[in-house]
Amino acid sequence: MKKVKGGFIIMKFKNFFAGVAACAMAASAMVMTVSAQEYTYERNKDGGAPFMYVGLTNGSDYAKVDSVTAEVSVASKYLEGAIGYNKNGNWIGSLTKQTVSAETGEIKLSGIGGIERNLQVQFWWIGEGADKVTVTNLSIKDASGNELPYAVYKTEKELQDADDAAFAAVQTTAAETTAAETTAAAATTTTAAATTTKAAATTTTAKNSTNPPTGDAGIALAVATAMAAAGVAVTFKKRK
Repeated sequence: MKKVKGGFIIMKFKNFFAGVAACAMAASAMVMTVSAQEYTYERNKDGGAPFMYVGLTNGSDYAKVDSVTAEVSVASKYLEGAIGYNKNGNWIGSLTKQTVSAETGEIKLSGIGGIERNLQVQFWWIGEGADKVTVTNLSIKDASGNELPYAVYKTEKELQDADDAAFAAVQTTAAETTAAETTAAAATTTTAAATTTKAAATTTTAKNSTNPPTGDAGIALAVATAMAAAGVAVTFKKRK
């Protein structure tokens, strides 16, 4: 009995340690997954925090941005922030002020209808008792609900440089597309003109082949008729 009992105890410890190891592995995987999406911003002396500067990647068009959602966590259960961006040459930011009054919440803006550049998630005020705000997830979508790829930059200068490069790439792509479409249209017009010319030539040839004899052929016919008439006259004279 003691051996069995001891064996049972040993087995229980083995199972316990195996469970702990499994939990540790799961927790490690979870931390890795979350940390890949988390961005932490320390509270500064003014009570706010550095802004989150976001730029689209993979050639995504800023005009497609329709919603931005930042899921945040703040220990003080109070946060004032906004979604800021440039549109139609104007800065949009102060009108989008939002408040999070819980430990977790969202700073969200939808129905944007496209932006020009300089997308920011701003943290204006972190409530007393918290030294940071953490963005646990950021989602940028188009009007159809498709996720748009993005990168997060440390400074506004880095974001502006990235935006400049992205804007130039979009402009270049648009110019190349327009040039290709113009070339294709010109080629189509040329082909259509050549087809029309060929059809006109075919029609002229067919018309000429069906017309009655004229010109030299007409003269030959007249001469032959005259000679035949002369022959008849000579024959008639001899008989007379």
